[in-house]
Amino acid sequence: DSSTDDGTSEEMDPGIEDDSSNDPNAKLKELEKSIFDQLSTEQKALKTKELKTLYNSVYDKCAEIINTISADRNPEQAKVYDYVMNSLTDLQKYIKDYLFNIYDSKTYIENMVQLQKYLTVLDTVSNIFEEVKNSSDQENKDN
Repeated sequence: DSSTDDGTSEEMDPGIEDDSSNDPNAKLKELEKSIFDQLSTEQKALKTKELKTLYNSVYDKCAEIINTISADRNPEQAKVYDYVMNSLTDLQKYIKDYLFNIYDSKTYIENMVQLQKYLTVLDTVSNIFEEVKNSSDQENKDN
């Protein structure tokens, strides 16, 4: 019976499974700690500020594209423009939520990876917008 109780407690207690030798997050944090421990407090703060500035730049780029769409919206491409605007608005919400609720609980590297994901979404949506805009501009020139 006691062996069953031990097995049950291991399954129910996530702390027991949190063995740093098998946990990739623990390894990542350990690696980052070894790198960041070499930096001064000012350098750490600067790195964090730079990364947060990059998040804000992505957020601002979303706003810039949304404003461009709002200013010269082609009615023939309304569905695509709506998709782009909704995607960028959602991305802004994700960025804001991440910065305010998650960022401080993650490592620098994890935050950098998340930023890369947001940049990928921004680039993809931005490319869609540019393609539609260019095709619309080309149609206007042809007419």
